[in-house]
Amino acid sequence: SSLDDICTKGQPCLASLKGQQARLASLRGEHAELLTRYTAMLAMPAFNDLMAKDISAPVPRFAPAMKMGLLYLSVLPTQLEAQQYRAALMQWVNYQQFWLRAAQGSNSLINLMVANSQLRRGNLLLLEILDAYPDSKLAAREISLPVLQASQHLRSSLKQSIVSEFQMVATLMTSLKAQSHRDDLPLSDRIQLKMLQINATLNFVRDIHAWRLQAHGLTLAGLGSAPDFNPCEQANYIVNPIGKILGCVADPKYEQYLTRLNGVEQSSKELALRLAKP
Repeated sequence: SSLDDICTKGQPCLASLKGQQARLASLRGEHAELLTRYTAMLAMPAFNDLMAKDISAPVPRFAPAMKMGLLYLSVLPTQLEAQQYRAALMQWVNYQQFWLRAAQGSNSLINLMVANSQLRRGNLLLLEILDAYPDSKLAAREISLPVLQASQHLRSSLKQSIVSEFQMVATLMTSLKAQSHRDDLPLSDRIQLKMLQINATLNFVRDIHAWRLQAHGLTLAGLGSAPDFNPCEQANYIVNPIGKILGCVADPKYEQYLTRLNGVEQSSKELALRLAKP
């Protein structure tokens, strides 16, 4: 909570870090062990998403890593003021490369969106660095450009997270079906759950995923061909009503996720073009 007012939305991150140097230096000392562990995490060569497919499992706490990221980046203003551009940009690259690996290795939407948010922060920070320190451009072209070029293909990462989302739906369906044997549930609920057709529901959900992906020009091997219509709008709810209602309630509207990924892709492209110019 002691970092909640730094690099907030709509607030220039570099200026925010620069204006809180004494406080951030104190926090770096106070959390030196965590910061060391965070720095070691950034150096890991790969990211393996182990998010549980069971939706009842606890969601990992991302806030500590995100706050440690701010502390890790908090030395940039001092380095930049001392014209240590390469050191500052290497700090930026280490941060950005890890979160790029995290995006590429994510099997869940939540991990992908967390990684994307960190990439967005890094891009905004680099833009501010280039504006405030024009002499850093040559070093940025050499050090930062490869990362920016690699960050222009995030949309494909969404496809692999969809597999995880589908597996979570399958786990949910199985769990719900098992509830039909609970004596403490009202008889009407047990009857409806007994009517739930798991395979038919998963096939219906598959059609929803495939249709949503096709609408955005994406395909996923294994899903098969997509219907030409929105399955939820033309569903026959007389057959397997519970499964279809559940499938449509959990309809994966990818627009918001693609918008966020496209935002980072576009800012990466714009920064790369800026650095490529003499």
